[in-house]
Amino acid sequence: MTPTQESTRGPVRTKRLRRWWVIGFTCMALLWLFWPVHLSEEPLSTVLMDQSGALMDARIASDGQWRFPHSEEVPEKFEMALLTYEDRWFHWHPGFNPVSMYNAFRENSRSGEIRRGGSTITMQLVRLNRKGQPRTYREKWIELMTAIRLTCQFRKRSILKEYVSRAPFGGNVVGLEAATWRYYGKPPHLLSWGEAATLAVLPNSPALIHPGRNRDRLRQKRDALLDRMVRQGNLTEHTAEMARLEPIPEIPLALPRRAPELATTLGQKTNGRIPTTLDGRLQDAARAIMLRHHDQLSGNGIDNQAVLIIRNSDHHVLVYAGNSPAAGIRGGDVDIIQAPRSPGSTLKPLLFACALDDGLIWPGTLIPDIPTQYGSYRPENYNRQFEGIVPAEQALASSLNIPMVRLLRSFGVDPFLKKLQGFGLNTLDRSAEHYGLSLILGGGEVTLWQLVQVYAAVAHELNRSTDAPPATKNLLQVESRQEVKGQIELPGRGAIWHMVEAMRLPDRPTGQENWTYFQSSRMIAWKTGTSFGFKDAWAIGVTPEYTIGVWVGNADAQPRPDLMGLKAAAPVLFDLFDLLPETTWFSPPLDDLDYAATCKFSGQPPGPFCPRDTVLVPVRSRQPAPCPYHQEILLDPVTGNRINSSCSSLHLAQQKTFAVLPPLQGHYYQLHHPEYGTLPPLDPRCQESTDLCPIQWIYPAEFTRMVLPVDLDGQRQSILLSATHRDDQAVIHWHMDEKFLGTTKQVHTMTVQPPPGLHTLTLLDGSGNRTVQQIEIQE
Repeated sequence: MTPTQESTRGPVRTKRLRRWWVIGFTCMALLWLFWPVHLSEEPLSTVLMDQSGALMDARIASDGQWRFPHSEEVPEKFEMALLTYEDRWFHWHPGFNPVSMYNAFRENSRSGEIRRGGSTITMQLVRLNRKGQPRTYREKWIELMTAIRLTCQFRKRSILKEYVSRAPFGGNVVGLEAATWRYYGKPPHLLSWGEAATLAVLPNSPALIHPGRNRDRLRQKRDALLDRMVRQGNLTEHTAEMARLEPIPEIPLALPRRAPELATTLGQKTNGRIPTTLDGRLQDAARAIMLRHHDQLSGNGIDNQAVLIIRNSDHHVLVYAGNSPAAGIRGGDVDIIQAPRSPGSTLKPLLFACALDDGLIWPGTLIPDIPTQYGSYRPENYNRQFEGIVPAEQALASSLNIPMVRLLRSFGVDPFLKKLQGFGLNTLDRSAEHYGLSLILGGGEVTLWQLVQVYAAVAHELNRSTDAPPATKNLLQVESRQEVKGQIELPGRGAIWHMVEAMRLPDRPTGQENWTYFQSSRMIAWKTGTSFGFKDAWAIGVTPEYTIGVWVGNADAQPRPDLMGLKAAAPVLFDLFDLLPETTWFSPPLDDLDYAATCKFSGQPPGPFCPRDTVLVPVRSRQPAPCPYHQEILLDPVTGNRINSSCSSLHLAQQKTFAVLPPLQGHYYQLHHPEYGTLPPLDPRCQESTDLCPIQWIYPAEFTRMVLPVDLDGQRQSILLSATHRDDQAVIHWHMDEKFLGTTKQVHTMTVQPPPGLHTLTLLDGSGNRTVQQIEIQE
């Protein structure tokens, strides 16, 4: 290497080194500038919005601050007032304003203390993000450098929104939206110029807002800002003059509490802004109805209510009122919509639909309504009466307990329980043995949410086209972002159509009795329920467009007289329907229905002697048993008495068809249907056939084990036995273990006091007819 080459090599190496230093420094600077600035996440208030974006309710954040989530946009009036007061050059500077900083430094140096900060909005955002740091020049330098990084990483609009949502507005109010609601009771976009200017000066001096203090000082700052906006051409003098006349906020206002139970329930799972499907106006109107009914119910010691209204077309929850809006009531903070309660009779329509779908019954199938006892369980109708026998659809419409218990026994408790669980009633999580036959009368517990969801699914099933998907298990939506999954396993469309048809038959509560006379009246499938002991009153109503659920009672399960579905909950239900637009009615799903011949009397497939009718029934492979009641009876042409094959005059007999009910059913049926014709008496020359025995036990109706209580004197209590005879004038002779007990006529009851052990009871009438029953008395 020559000396000349050696002499030029050093400068080249220096240039390269300098270049790498510049590249490295530039990379480090860029890396530093664009290294993400982490903005701290503060706990947020739970903010409930309705479907239009209006505020429904709010809950304070976990740190005790009213801190709403970020708003979508900063209102124009507030932005103009804020930038005029805090940072006029916000949209043009790189995160800091050197002129402002120089002026602040000069003023602070002259005074010997920190009197002016010179911070931009971006630097104030950094300071809010670094809470608790002292106000020193070193800290100011950190704020400046971080502000530059923020400006490089975020758009100005995003920085402004972050600042506005984090700025303090006095007391425990943080962020513009919380401030507008706390001080003016309105959303930010409705602020006036005077209100916007008042709030714009607060982040700089948040202590100015305090009830009863600093009113004049706050007014002076606001008016000075308005004057500055006029000088800068942002406001006209007239507008500023009108803004100066606006009052300064006084004591902070309470936030809206239009859906407090829903806010609490959802707030336990999440916080921040929660968009919902609620209809704010309908929610307020429904709560007003609840408040009006509370004035009546509270006189009977009934404090709590819950209401749920669903729009069936999209399954959106329009009204969610988890408790009565009345103030100071017991259990007023409980969200009863999510609380498991005894459903009373509200599950009866589902059993009716399941039995139809299974082919066990048809809508008009007759079900016995007679004194019934299964072991120690003895159901009773609400009116303590018996119909004898009643069509299934009428038993549902009249909410008769005994026919439904007997229907459940035929269908099976375990299959029905599995059906209910398939409907989404997952609070029924015990075994079938645990619930027993009382399941159909409210022996389990469900929530209003689950129950309304099932009936909304019924409407969905009847409304949907045949190729549309079925209802889902979390069908109802109250959160706009809610996921929908699972499937409700409903009975067939034909069965549930008959169910809603039967549900529109009951007599409506006081004030609605004559609805059928008015063409404008809406048809509603509805069902009430009353839990055992008068602790819960329910009412469910369904139309093609809406489903409404109502619960009335006491949150602490305190029973009250007259706490019944028809008296307490149904009036609320029909008042709520009056709030809704006009509704239609369900069309029969002819793809799942077909015309079938039935017996006019029993509603079952006709036998050879039945009068016939034609009705729509679900298309199923299984059908109910043929009608067992119509029989061809032979009559003596002279006396009109019944005769049979044991009579000598059989060749002279005339034939006539009778509907023959068992004696016990016929006894009660005739009390309500005088037109029911009993069989003519048997000719004395004939013997009664066993299948037409006129005697029937009322109690015990079947083999029964029982324990007789012992009185204080050591004597066992007695049993009251009862029976019935098809002939009202018949005499019955009573025997126990072949010992004669006595004779009865017309009213057939006998009191006995049997010792422990197995006993045989025998009844005989004057014609030699007999029936036998056994009982076992246990120690």
